[in-house]
Amino acid sequence: MNPRLLLLAPFVLMACDSGNGDDPAVDAGPVVTKAECLTRDYSSQVTVDGENLEVVWPVDGLGPVAPGLGNSTELPDLNCLGTAAPVQSEALDTWACVDIFGPGETVAGLDVSIWVDDGSDLDNTEPAVVGAVLGCDDVQADDEIQTAKLRALCNELCEYRGMVHLPGAPGGQPIVARVRVGDMNGDGQVDLSDRLRLPFVDTWVYGVSLARIEATGECAEGCGDDVCMRGACLPANSSLFTAVAITENSYSTIPIVSGVGRIQGDDDLLDGEGNGAVAGSISDCNDANVAGVAVASSGADLRTRAAYFQGDYPSPQKRATEGDATYVFLNHPPGPALIAGFVHNEICDQAHQEDCQCGGLEEAALVSERSGERSTLKLVGGHRVRVYSDSVTILSLRYGLMP
Repeated sequence: MNPRLLLLAPFVLMACDSGNGDDPAVDAGPVVTKAECLTRDYSSQVTVDGENLEVVWPVDGLGPVAPGLGNSTELPDLNCLGTAAPVQSEALDTWACVDIFGPGETVAGLDVSIWVDDGSDLDNTEPAVVGAVLGCDDVQADDEIQTAKLRALCNELCEYRGMVHLPGAPGGQPIVARVRVGDMNGDGQVDLSDRLRLPFVDTWVYGVSLARIEATGECAEGCGDDVCMRGACLPANSSLFTAVAITENSYSTIPIVSGVGRIQGDDDLLDGEGNGAVAGSISDCNDANVAGVAVASSGADLRTRAAYFQGDYPSPQKRATEGDATYVFLNHPPGPALIAGFVHNEICDQAHQEDCQCGGLEEAALVSERSGERSTLKLVGGHRVRVYSDSVTILSLRYGLMP
């Protein structure tokens, strides 16, 4: 990843009321109370890079959710926050798969567009490159031999769904990709007729960059200056990328399962009005899933609902990511937003209430032996995105990304 970095604004530290207050009964003897920040649905406001975020702490019915490496109790590596390699831009010959989230059989006919992630509203701007997804049997290369190998690669990597060629895509820097239904009937516009054939909502992908492929497997013939990729010789400046297409069924069903009801404006998914959704996953410095992360958005309002996936659907009861590290914001207002993830740094128990600090961010390294003297939040990573009406924004927070 080669994201651009901005300096973090000073963190806002907020004290947590232990619950004793000025009650004179406290002087009569020891009173065991539970710190407010150890209760379910406790929230505090933090400031990251000048943005205010209301964070609902990762606390469930059993207390603070300890961070973990996937489904294990091993601690994730979170030491790369604020580090990034210099941006080295180059044009890459990119081949992209498109995964389907929800019930769907084909992605052939979807368009994939890519822009450089400059933080602007990209909806009405010309992309750096755009291409149409083809079924694996329709993918073409320069000759019959390469075509056969590329189709085999498509079947293997894209699970027989399809692949899109994006020549000259901007590599080595943060990008934004959009997956959208194409002009299926050839009338010059994308309308209801096209959406009836391919019922997908617009999906925007943030938090990724394109890089040159690495050699894997063996090729029967020597590839020369090219790179061997699972039996196919590809140009050295090739890259592979996976985007996601969200079905209209998933867009409508997941909010109901999560207790939201409906996303505002979903009665007409082509009018460009209403709210949207944000979803993604959290990875550590080694690209491994992180459990126990609470995710917050600076663009959320009182109608926005955060949920965390437990299997195929988000659970309304969860307050942090599970082993698959997947989250979702439903009914999110359109516009720019800073999305950030937080974990418990150290956990305070009832024996250390006087020393418990429930608010703010702690920069000390996450430790495996918790002292139990304080409870603080640690920033895992964050990134700026833009949410569009009637669409889903995908943001995978990885490698300690910051805006």
